[in-house]
Amino acid sequence: MKNNQASGTLVDASDSSVERITEKGVKTSAGEIELDMIVYSTGFDPVTGALNRIDIRGEGGQRRKAKWEDGPHTYLGMQTVGCPNRLTIVGPCNGTPA
Repeated sequence: MKNNQASGTLVDASDSSVERITEKGVKTSAGEIELDMIVYSTGFDPVTGALNRIDIRGEGGQRRKAKWEDGPHTYLGMQTVGCPNRLTIVGPCNGTPA
């Protein structure tokens, strides 16, 4: 288990496999962990996931995925520096309400 904040604990499922959900929490190969809440995370990326699966290249052949390694950077949420004439109507950083 790894501490996330003082009020909670982050459990890395790669350390011990989950066997089942119980009335009190989760039973793993290392023992039972009593929980108030279970949050399932699949690694889904709603902001840049679909855009990064397309091999978009800008000026000089630079891949946008590489350019966004530290997070998306856009102009007005619609255009990426180095990718002229490539507009993203509903993409990262554009302020569209979810």
